Amino acid sequence: MLRDHLLLSVKGQRLDGKWGSIHTTALHENTVAASALYNEIVAAEVCEALGLATEPRTVTPGAGP
Repeated sequence: MLRDHLLLSVKGQRLDGKWGSIHTTALHENTVAASALYNEIVAAEVCEALGLATEPRTVTPGAGP
């Protein structure tokens, strides 16, 4: 099983040059959707490189990945 992790910094430099944190509530609320999209992109790239194919996954709203 292929497994990886993604590290995301919640800090960024603003237009005024100062550093601050992003709105983490919105990030947390969209974690499942972001994870599903990331997994789909990785799977597509791996399959393309290996000459394989995938089938779309039906996602149930509110359910975990």
